[in-house]
Amino acid sequence: MNIQKTRFCFYAILLIVLSLLASCIDDNEPVDKQETVTLYVSANMGQTSGLTGTMHDCMLVKEKGDDTWNTWALEGIKGFNYEKGYDYELLVTKTTYANPPADGGAYGYSLIQIVSKTAIVHAKIAKQASLQQTYPTVSAIISDPTVKSKMEEAWAKMKSNASSSGRNEYGFYIYYDSNSKQYSCGTMVKGPTIAGCEGTNASVSLGIPTNNITVCAFFHCHTTLEYCPSTVSRATGPSSADKSFATTNKLPGILYDYSTKKLVGGMKKDASYKVYTFGPSQRVFP
Repeated sequence: MNIQKTRFCFYAILLIVLSLLASCIDDNEPVDKQETVTLYVSANMGQTSGLTGTMHDCMLVKEKGDDTWNTWALEGIKGFNYEKGYDYELLVTKTTYANPPADGGAYGYSLIQIVSKTAIVHAKIAKQASLQQTYPTVSAIISDPTVKSKMEEAWAKMKSNASSSGRNEYGFYIYYDSNSKQYSCGTMVKGPTIAGCEGTNASVSLGIPTNNITVCAFFHCHTTLEYCPSTVSRATGPSSADKSFATTNKLPGILYDYSTKKLVGGMKKDASYKVYTFGPSQRVFP
């Protein structure tokens, strides 16, 4: 009888211990986390390149509290149908995946509510307005303290966000009011995160200028290769796509990139850099 009671107690204790262990294992299993956040979607569309390198349209999105626009796939928010030409404020559910899919991102977004949808009408180019507006040379633009400060900010963001997981370009339009003789810089846009090294190219799409009369130049920065192997390299300076954009839009292009003629993987992101200019030396209107 005592033996049976002893066995019963032993198995009962063993069952409790196993249950506790199973509970601990379950508690340690990673789970998805959800939160409600506000997103802003621009009336302007951007462009990004897929795995094949082909450029396609995308949304420009930023989360409340962020100061840079990010390029998102048009289907990047579940339940949301984007219309070009409208600024949106959205309330969404943001899911942080405990085990992100291999072919997807770390986050998922689902629409809860469209808080606001505002039509944006861009100013048409008027010949009369153009006659009242004069444009500075690119050498004058890059010497302006406001512009220089914003370019330095973009370069610092490029370096601080670069890691072994990927890298991003940053850019913005530059505006000049010839009446007040003041420069201003548009919203900074963050290009898509480029993972990998060999055969990849970072990019950033600035969308449409908010004022097509006063826009006088565009700026962007190229990325570091510090986290890439030494077998990877690229030429520095403006790319053929950069030059084509400047020529097509008749806008001076300004670029921050490394000073060396050839950037090799592993070179430190804090290496010396310089400003490159390309395209017309002064905006041509229209």
